[in-house]
Amino acid sequence: MGSGDRAGAASGKRLERGWRLGLWLALAIAYGIIELALWTSGNTQKIVSLVAAVWIIGVTVARRRPARQLGIGVSGLGKALWAIPLGAIGVAVILLAGWLGGSMHALPGPKTPSVHLVGYFIWTVMQQFILESFFYVNLEELLGARKALWATVALFT
Repeated sequence: MGSGDRAGAASGKRLERGWRLGLWLALAIAYGIIELALWTSGNTQKIVSLVAAVWIIGVTVARRRPARQLGIGVSGLGKALWAIPLGAIGVAVILLAGWLGGSMHALPGPKTPSVHLVGYFIWTVMQQFILESFFYVNLEELLGARKALWATVALFT
């Protein structure tokens, strides 16, 4: 191996280290912004949440991963459809328990139930994207699948 080959290999390792450090930093910034959003309220929370969304989307786009790697698309959708009726049954059980326990109350604010439903649906999709397509996918690249799973669980527990 000539001196030029050794220099190229060393440069590649430095780039790899720098790239990995950059990805860790991107994850830490995203997590910090999310925590900040959780610990604020009102307009501040809305602004910080928007910053988090822009950061996460920006990092995701910059990484240029295909939609399949992010878990976005229709492949596998048929296998996952069983979760919808199971979720509906879970919701029904929770509502029944609340009603039987006497803890049911009207939704807060002037918004109609359908507006709340749409808002919760959007928030649910966002949470799943953040968890699975951002944190897990990036941690999988850094740590491997098994460690990424447990690291993601630890972050959001």
